[in-house]
Amino acid sequence: MGKRAKGIESGKWCLVGGKPEENETMEEAVIREVREEISISVKLSFYREVEGVDETKGVKWLSSYFIGHLKSDNPPDKFEKNELSELRFFSFEELDDLEIAFDHKKVLKDFFKDYPLGVTTPIKNKKKGLK
Repeated sequence: MGKRAKGIESGKWCLVGGKPEENETMEEAVIREVREEISISVKLSFYREVEGVDETKGVKWLSSYFIGHLKSDNPPDKFEKNELSELRFFSFEELDDLEIAFDHKKVLKDFFKDYPLGVTTPIKNKKKGLK
């Protein structure tokens, strides 16, 4: 996870990602954002979509989440310092002690339930709305 260096939710941990550019698929956007923000290439597999509402603006949104497959057990040592101030891996047990941006804590907890340690196929892979 990266610690946001600027913008909304700055200073909080988040999943690496961003918004698609014009004519870009969600998968292409994630691959580009990961390459731009943490200087690595990833192979992605779809995880889930999450629907929600920004109640302050009354706007509905849909986020797509992917699993990125890295070749190392260590976080990359190069990352875009304008976007992220830190980059770290965390265990499931550490999540409750972290300030995590957006809905990412819920998404991560769901991920750890769907992919218990040692399981390589999801227990479930459904479209979910946030409550």
